[in-house]
Amino acid sequence: MGIFFQPLSRADGPSSLWPVGGGGFGGSSTVRGGWPRTTPTRLRLPGTPPRSGPRAPLARARVRALALAIACDIHPLNNLRVLNYLRAPLGIDAAAVDSWYRHWIACGFVALEEEAARATGDRRHLIGAVVSLADVCLVPQMYNARRFGCDLEPYPTLRAISAHLEGLPVFARAAPEAQADAV
Repeated sequence: MGIFFQPLSRADGPSSLWPVGGGGFGGSSTVRGGWPRTTPTRLRLPGTPPRSGPRAPLARARVRALALAIACDIHPLNNLRVLNYLRAPLGIDAAAVDSWYRHWIACGFVALEEEAARATGDRRHLIGAVVSLADVCLVPQMYNARRFGCDLEPYPTLRAISAHLEGLPVFARAAPEAQADAV
């Protein structure tokens, strides 16, 4: 969690967000998307097969669609810098900010639950029966939803998938509370 709170300068990247590599890349979606394609070998989660996710083109497209729904439609409205802006300088009280968060999570999770119920192959992964980029995006969003007290009862498929994934060693090691700088 510490990287989110370290001040960055425009020299780190034009957006002053998450510096990545030496190529002026910035933003967490760079890590998830284009940046690994610029390296000679594909990056992968430790403990996962050399290639995770489905191989069929339609299934890969579905993985990207779900990952982007989480990373681009749900997450940006609820990331820390947006929430902090709502609090100050806009002066919106904590209860209203939490309501904002829960509203946008619910809007996104309704559609995500419906798609996950159709696409999961085993109720342990969003698409098919292997860890994919969509799963990697889901886990932190579910974590944050619980942190903000969102009602997750209407999303049984998302809850089951997230519970399975969070039990995998690679996800458990990545959990915020498992980080050395967790507060």
